[in-house]
Amino acid sequence: MRDLVENLLTPAEFLRRPMTKRSRWLITGFDEEIGCNRQFYLGSSAEYRSPGLLRVALYEPGGRRPAYAISRPFGETRAERTLMATAVASWSQRDLEDLELRIYDDDLKLLHSSTGIIQTIG
Repeated sequence: MRDLVENLLTPAEFLRRPMTKRSRWLITGFDEEIGCNRQFYLGSSAEYRSPGLLRVALYEPGGRRPAYAISRPFGETRAERTLMATAVASWSQRDLEDLELRIYDDDLKLLHSSTGIIQTIG
Protein backbone atom coordinates (compact mmCIF):
# COMPACT_ATOMS: atom_id res chain seq x y z
CA MET A 1 0.00 0.00 0.00
CA ARG A 2 1.38 3.44 -0.93
CA ASP A 3 0.25 6.50 0.99
CA LEU A 4 0.53 9.66 -1.15
CA VAL A 5 0.89 11.76 2.00
CA GLU A 6 3.90 9.77 3.25
CA ASN A 7 5.30 8.42 -0.03
CA LEU A 8 5.05 11.40 -2.36
CA LEU A 9 4.89 11.45 -6.14
CA THR A 10 7.86 12.89 -7.99
CA PRO A 11 7.14 15.27 -10.87
CA ALA A 12 8.32 12.56 -13.29
CA GLU A 13 5.88 10.00 -11.84
CA PHE A 14 3.00 12.45 -12.07
CA LEU A 15 3.87 13.64 -15.58
CA ARG A 16 4.11 10.04 -16.90
CA ARG A 17 0.35 9.69 -16.28
CA PRO A 18 -1.17 13.04 -15.27
CA MET A 19 -4.76 11.98 -16.07
CA THR A 20 -4.76 9.00 -13.71
CA LYS A 21 -7.43 9.45 -11.05
CA ARG A 22 -5.28 9.26 -7.95
CA SER A 23 -6.28 9.31 -4.32
CA ARG A 24 -4.29 8.97 -1.11
CA TRP A 25 -4.05 5.18 -0.96
CA LEU A 26 -2.61 3.08 -3.81
CA ILE A 27 -3.28 -0.63 -3.30
CA THR A 28 -1.04 -3.17 -5.05
CA GLY A 29 -1.62 -6.91 -5.01
CA PHE A 30 -1.32 -10.11 -6.98
CA ASP A 31 -4.38 -11.04 -9.07
CA GLU A 32 -4.44 -14.83 -9.13
CA GLU A 33 -7.03 -14.97 -11.92
CA ILE A 34 -4.80 -13.23 -14.46
CA GLY A 35 -1.47 -14.15 -12.85
CA CYS A 36 0.08 -10.71 -12.41
CA ASN A 37 0.28 -7.72 -10.10
CA ARG A 38 -2.54 -5.16 -10.25
CA GLN A 39 -2.99 -1.83 -8.56
CA PHE A 40 -5.76 0.68 -7.98
CA TYR A 41 -6.38 3.79 -5.93
CA LEU A 42 -8.72 3.06 -3.04
CA GLY A 43 -10.54 6.37 -3.56
CA SER A 44 -11.82 5.09 -6.91
CA SER A 45 -13.83 2.31 -5.23
CA ALA A 46 -17.50 2.86 -4.37
CA GLU A 47 -16.95 2.12 -0.66
CA TYR A 48 -14.10 4.59 -0.18
CA ARG A 49 -14.84 7.25 -2.81
CA SER A 50 -12.46 10.20 -2.48
CA PRO A 51 -12.24 13.47 -4.43
CA GLY A 52 -8.57 12.83 -5.36
CA LEU A 53 -7.31 16.35 -4.79
CA LEU A 54 -3.58 16.69 -5.50
CA ARG A 55 -1.29 19.50 -4.33
CA VAL A 56 2.25 20.49 -5.18
CA ALA A 57 4.75 21.45 -2.49
CA LEU A 58 8.43 21.98 -1.88
CA TYR A 59 10.15 19.64 0.57
CA GLU A 60 13.53 19.75 2.22
CA PRO A 61 15.59 16.66 1.28
CA GLY A 62 14.33 13.76 3.37
CA GLY A 63 11.55 15.92 4.82
CA ARG A 64 8.21 14.38 5.73
CA ARG A 65 6.23 17.63 5.79
CA PRO A 66 6.05 20.29 3.10
CA ALA A 67 8.34 23.25 3.64
CA TYR A 68 6.12 25.29 1.28
CA ALA A 69 2.81 24.33 -0.32
CA ILE A 70 2.97 26.06 -3.70
CA SER A 71 -0.37 25.15 -5.24
CA ARG A 72 -4.04 25.01 -4.56
CA PRO A 73 -5.65 21.56 -4.66
CA PHE A 74 -6.15 20.30 -8.23
CA GLY A 75 -9.20 18.13 -8.91
CA GLU A 76 -9.64 15.03 -11.06
CA THR A 77 -11.14 16.65 -14.15
CA ARG A 78 -9.24 16.66 -17.42
CA ALA A 79 -9.00 20.47 -17.34
CA GLU A 80 -7.61 20.45 -13.78
CA ARG A 81 -5.03 17.75 -14.51
CA THR A 82 -3.95 19.47 -17.73
CA LEU A 83 -3.43 22.71 -15.80
CA MET A 84 -1.56 20.85 -13.06
CA ALA A 85 0.68 19.04 -15.57
CA THR A 86 1.58 22.36 -17.19
CA ALA A 87 2.37 23.90 -13.78
CA VAL A 88 4.43 20.89 -12.61
CA ALA A 89 6.42 20.83 -15.85
CA SER A 90 7.14 24.54 -15.50
CA TRP A 91 8.08 24.35 -11.81
CA SER A 92 10.32 21.36 -12.53
CA GLN A 93 12.49 23.55 -14.78
CA ARG A 94 13.17 26.14 -12.08
CA ASP A 95 16.15 26.30 -9.77
CA LEU A 96 14.71 25.17 -6.42
CA GLU A 97 18.08 25.36 -4.67
CA ASP A 98 18.12 22.37 -2.30
CA LEU A 99 14.34 21.86 -2.16
CA GLU A 100 12.48 19.01 -3.87
CA LEU A 101 9.23 19.40 -5.82
CA ARG A 102 6.71 16.71 -4.83
CA ILE A 103 3.01 15.95 -5.29
CA TYR A 104 0.78 14.70 -2.50
CA ASP A 105 -2.89 13.88 -2.00
CA ASP A 106 -4.77 16.51 0.01
CA ASP A 107 -6.76 13.94 2.01
CA LEU A 108 -6.49 13.52 5.78
CA LYS A 109 -8.29 10.21 6.11
CA LEU A 110 -6.63 7.37 7.97
CA LEU A 111 -6.96 3.78 6.84
CA HIS A 112 -6.80 1.16 9.55
CA SER A 113 -5.57 -1.87 7.65
CA SER A 114 -6.56 -4.36 10.36
CA THR A 115 -10.19 -3.23 10.39
CA GLY A 116 -10.62 -1.72 6.93
CA ILE A 117 -12.05 1.41 8.57
CA ILE A 118 -11.37 4.86 7.19
CA GLN A 119 -11.63 7.76 9.61
CA THR A 120 -11.35 11.48 8.96
CA ILE A 121 -8.96 13.46 11.14
CA GLY A 122 -8.47 17.17 11.61
